[in-house]
Amino acid sequence: PKNTMTILEPLMDSMKNTKVFKFLHVPVQSGDDRILELMNREYSAEDFVTIKSRFRENFPDSTLSTDIISGYHDEDMESFEKTVRLIERTKPDIINITRFSPRPYTPDFNSRTPDTNMVKRWTKIYTEIHRKILGEKLASIVGRVEPLIITEKGKDGTWVGRDQAYRSVVVTGDQKLYSRVNAEIVDTGSTYLVGKVL
Repeated sequence: PKNTMTILEPLMDSMKNTKVFKFLHVPVQSGDDRILELMNREYSAEDFVTIKSRFRENFPDSTLSTDIISGYHDEDMESFEKTVRLIERTKPDIINITRFSPRPYTPDFNSRTPDTNMVKRWTKIYTEIHRKILGEKLASIVGRVEPLIITEKGKDGTWVGRDQAYRSVVVTGDQKLYSRVNAEIVDTGSTYLVGKVL
């Protein structure tokens, strides 16, 4: 978020190019400014909110991705709750959730970390919230026709295309790699869309 804040408006302008996917990855890592300071991050949770707001204003149909670190040293229930509120407020489409693991020879190695079982519960809750957000987002796209670029072969004779928000859309048929097709979105998977090429 620190670097993104310094170039936010030029970044939004550059992403208006039709050749650019409407996808942005901004690793907030925590919703608690106290924890961000302990991590030596030079940004606040509110900076992430600002970036999200400008991104969604410019590109309502887009993909916002972020990272959350669960169980950083000295994290407590208040820190967890602030992170939950941030996720619910910003609704990222993708959340990469990682449990903190102290590494030898780093300043954090001997620091106090939260109870392991507590961190597992926090991680589970983050995951459940994310699944709900993503499920609702994907379901809202069913019925639309999306232009795709076929980017890879899928499983069992399928192909995977990307829409303008870089979402994965699984299609069947005789497709060609890097070809452009239009597909009606007919269903969803856990993290992807299912399309019918028109």
